[in-house]
Amino acid sequence: MTADALPELDPFADDFQQAPFVWYARLREQAPVYRVPGHDWYMVTTMELVREALRDPQTFSNDVDVGRRSAPPAEVAAEVAAIRAEGMPYVPALGLNDPPVHTRYRRLVNRAFTPRALASMEPLVQATADELVGTLPTGEVTDLIEAVARPLPIYAILRILGLSDDRREDIVRWSDAGTASLGAMLTPQRWIEVERDVLDFQRAISVELDERRQQPRADLLSTLVQGSADAPDGEAPLGNKELVWLVRELLVAGNETTTRTIAEIVLNLDADPQLWGRIRQDPDYVAKVIEDNPDVVERIRGGNPKAMGALVGPVMRETKGKADGAEVNRLLREQLGV
Repeated sequence: MTADALPELDPFADDFQQAPFVWYARLREQAPVYRVPGHDWYMVTTMELVREALRDPQTFSNDVDVGRRSAPPAEVAAEVAAIRAEGMPYVPALGLNDPPVHTRYRRLVNRAFTPRALASMEPLVQATADELVGTLPTGEVTDLIEAVARPLPIYAILRILGLSDDRREDIVRWSDAGTASLGAMLTPQRWIEVERDVLDFQRAISVELDERRQQPRADLLSTLVQGSADAPDGEAPLGNKELVWLVRELLVAGNETTTRTIAEIVLNLDADPQLWGRIRQDPDYVAKVIEDNPDVVERIRGGNPKAMGALVGPVMRETKGKADGAEVNRLLREQLGV
């Protein structure tokens, strides 16, 4: 069987986004290397091929724009460009970079997320969770996404960054703006709103970064500022124009994945009353449920945990220059959760 036997696949379409696992299974069987129509890139869907791509950074690059962002409509393109001109041009950090640039950002993030640093963040996350769960009504149907799964990571990240709680609504706007145009078609008015929110984010975080340079605190922004100043020989320290985009990547990646994981776990628990019962009897068992969640999700959907969708990665254009293959493999495996 070949890709010719498959209907045309659009990975940005709602039907694919809502139920990708059936497509992943068909791709693994019929077209494990699949050129996405209308885009100059490929999807690979078997573990072996993903590993091959990750281990060969000189051939397969992450330093490309795979067309996930839609372009603004013509009627507001000039206004969007004018708003962007007031801010900082986009600088990729972890998401769309290869070594040695990626390695530098990863080194900075690793400094911010040491075991000791993570342990210090736990009380902030726990306090945020307690507050949200404490407001849930008793005996009423509640939208878990809006009440807990969505605000929990956003509010927790706000505190980890070192922003005050009165920025809660701002950080929700900023997070939404960070993903609004990813594979989506926005209305002209929404485009203007998103660009203004992005500009507002840049200005606000720049002020916060400048304050941390003058008066460091025990927060993530201070750690990033201090780490960015320790530039390797021959490299300029990272400034606000780079750090604001790194902060946005951490904000978006941290809250989107966590929201979906919480929702998946609760949905799967609802489908398994025995597991719910065991957690009620042994609350410590929750840790194992969280660790096992990918396999639980895939078993319920009838797929193969060892080749699940989380391992799907675009195989992209050839990269120029040299790179440390072992290091790239390790870092990209961390990013993809392989």
